[in-house]
Amino acid sequence: MLDSLKQMLSMEKVSVNLMYSRSMENNKFFQDMVKNYHTDCTSRHKKYFFIQQMSMGVALCRMPLSKDQYFMTIEASARRNFKKSVKQGFTFAPIDYNEHLDAVWDILRSAPVRQGNMPDEMLNNRPTPHSDPKSKSYYHDYPYFGVFSPEGKLVAYSSCLIAGELAMITDIYGHADYLEEGIVPMMIIEIGKWLYDHYPASIWFGYGTYFGAMENMRRFKRKFNFMPYRVKWIL
Repeated sequence: MLDSLKQMLSMEKVSVNLMYSRSMENNKFFQDMVKNYHTDCTSRHKKYFFIQQMSMGVALCRMPLSKDQYFMTIEASARRNFKKSVKQGFTFAPIDYNEHLDAVWDILRSAPVRQGNMPDEMLNNRPTPHSDPKSKSYYHDYPYFGVFSPEGKLVAYSSCLIAGELAMITDIYGHADYLEEGIVPMMIIEIGKWLYDHYPASIWFGYGTYFGAMENMRRFKRKFNFMPYRVKWIL
């Protein structure tokens, strides 16, 4: 435990501005989203009560100046997986989550065990529609993305919280039958590229936390340059 704490305390410290003031230009949904996220991140850690919940080991990628530079920060093996998906005819696109509920459920049920057992409620209950409003600004949003097979079937989906300088992957699932085709690397890389054109304020691309993940997941995150940071959250 002491070694883990020393490792966490030695991490680079950065500030991430969620730009709450910019949400005043948007629907109240996004004002509440930013406030709630900031509260969650700065609340007391459940295990280490003397630090904040999301202050140590946040898995972030500092986005370079261009898409090409971003692509080259990713490990070669992940780039090869991405190119494999492209060659096989898989495609990436933003999606309307509510229009793909059956496909989402099929993806979730395709693997009852991922990084642990999938919750029964996700496996046994069809996903329900959300009522998120459309964002009026690129500073705050909650988009959904999909990867489609050559036949047009949704085989992976993801959601992403956009809050000022942060773009945080909140959910990402791929259909078990297609994982070997590189659909999850395609999803992550394409979201990263999407940020440059659609969410230019998002200079930090995130994927949860680092130290709470098993070693194979840590290794996976490092492939995409998601590295552990100490974060000061600015509302």
